[in-house]
Amino acid sequence: MCGWAYFDPTSETPVFASMFKMDDQGDIKYFYTFGDVHTKTTGGNPNAPVVTSMTDVCRAITYDEDAGLVVMALEVMSPHLRPSYSSYKAYSDQNSDVVIILMRDNGEIKKGYNINFGSASISMGVGGNSLFMLDGEYIFGGQSYGYKTKYQNVTYDTVAPTYDSYVFKYNPDESGDCFFTDDLSAKTITTTRTETTAPAIKSNLFMKLTPSNTEEMSKDRFLFKKMNNLFLGYTSKYSGAFDLVDTFKYPRMCAQESINMTKGVQYYRGQNEFPYAIGKEGGATGVVSKMDKGQTWLFQNGTAAGPYLGRWARYDKGGTIYINTTSEDAVGKARTILRGCSRFNELIELYLYIEVLNNNYPDFVTDVETTWTLAVGDVYEYKLPKLSDPEGNDEPEVYVNSMPNQEYPPFLHFNNKTKVLNFRPDSVWYQGLSFYFTIVVKEKNSDTVMYPHYCTVKIQGDKIDPMKYLNFTDIEFEMSNIARNSTGTLKWNHPVNLTFIQDHWDELFDVYIWNVTKRAHNTTMTLIDFNFTELADDSMTMKFQASFYQPYMLGLLVKKSDNLYIHMKYDLLDTKGFFRPEKKIYEGMFLAG
Repeated sequence: MCGWAYFDPTSETPVFASMFKMDDQGDIKYFYTFGDVHTKTTGGNPNAPVVTSMTDVCRAITYDEDAGLVVMALEVMSPHLRPSYSSYKAYSDQNSDVVIILMRDNGEIKKGYNINFGSASISMGVGGNSLFMLDGEYIFGGQSYGYKTKYQNVTYDTVAPTYDSYVFKYNPDESGDCFFTDDLSAKTITTTRTETTAPAIKSNLFMKLTPSNTEEMSKDRFLFKKMNNLFLGYTSKYSGAFDLVDTFKYPRMCAQESINMTKGVQYYRGQNEFPYAIGKEGGATGVVSKMDKGQTWLFQNGTAAGPYLGRWARYDKGGTIYINTTSEDAVGKARTILRGCSRFNELIELYLYIEVLNNNYPDFVTDVETTWTLAVGDVYEYKLPKLSDPEGNDEPEVYVNSMPNQEYPPFLHFNNKTKVLNFRPDSVWYQGLSFYFTIVVKEKNSDTVMYPHYCTVKIQGDKIDPMKYLNFTDIEFEMSNIARNSTGTLKWNHPVNLTFIQDHWDELFDVYIWNVTKRAHNTTMTLIDFNFTELADDSMTMKFQASFYQPYMLGLLVKKSDNLYIHMKYDLLDTKGFFRPEKKIYEGMFLAG
């Protein structure tokens, strides 16, 4: 257990840090106090001295299982626990440092470490019971109103300071180049007092009470006061329900150089890529150029920012962050860091706040009509209602589009300038049919912030069966036997547009050889070329010239062992032998009438 004990039980001031070990039977095994328990006169003006009570408190205690050591974190003001006190006492005499003390389970003090803010007039606090070990590092929580390291210095108003909470990770083997630290020997920590009889504990420094001493003093309230304020981690159902505001107001303590761009940039969710030129708008071209060993764009928690917020382009305009996200989860203030190292292994960081604002699709100010029932021959115009963008951040747009797997009304025309839909169903073939389309509203500068209004057009009347309604003629052709010079003739049974067929031949027909042993080979053989040499004036006869890859192919055809196939492509006609709607262009092969 660790905490503090009072020197004067009446006024409860000053105090010294205390700790004790108790066994399972409730007996005290040893009891230690640390600190310079007295009052002193300070201040630069001898005519107006300031009386200061030295205060030392043990705030947290844990056990390092790997090293087999008890670890304590103390807030200290006592000079003997602040080895460099003489170098900064003029500035931080009345402020506290943090001291970590290591002790064996049997009570043997091993050593200690002092962590301070140097000449900055800032106290370093430790949260109650906030100390733990992780991978050989000391981690504790606390608060301060700024800090000072060898690289950074951030201070606030000392009259009415605003405290910031922090989590501090300290590794004494790695932190010497950044933090102001000192080692404390066991001898320095355990300089003992001479008097141990309560309440006349009036000398200073370390005191060790025996179990009998402790038993005699167990009823004295000045002996020990435990810490009740706990720092506990737990999962909250409210996590993320409120903005944590500025969780980093200043740069990393050990960053060699840093720039705050916490005014940041605003971006509306779903808009096209928004470029934020760090060099121009953030004034940080020089800092980015020092990151010559590469840069990483990440969130404050260490995860990559790129997959969620956009991308970092080092060589665009001196360094540009392109912001782009469609996720609703991204709405809010993202605190990002652009981090890199120089060729001298100096850590350099830029802090950029990116506020992703909620963004909704524009819409009509009044309800839009989405269903129409018309008759063949009707001419109907519908003007779309006025558009409005709720956030007012972009220009609203509207367009008409087809609906997947549905037939679009071929008689619909949309005037984008007047925003008028024109319906002109002028063919009996539209009778009894329903057509579908969408009216899409969107932001001009976004491909995702949009909304489709699904529309239906019904044409009155009964659907016409073309097999009953039309008088039609079957169009067929015959092919002559191929000659020894690879020529032949196609003969249509009715006049057709031979020129159109010649121009669109490869789009309309497949030509290939099929071996008579196709059951064994199961393959077709293509031709090098197939060209028409003459179109007859009767609009029915077409002479062709074929070219083959091997002479034997022609020989087999002449001997009628193999077959030359010419047939219309399978995807052109519907089940009734008419061109599919999307293939209507090929009806040009027929002559008018």
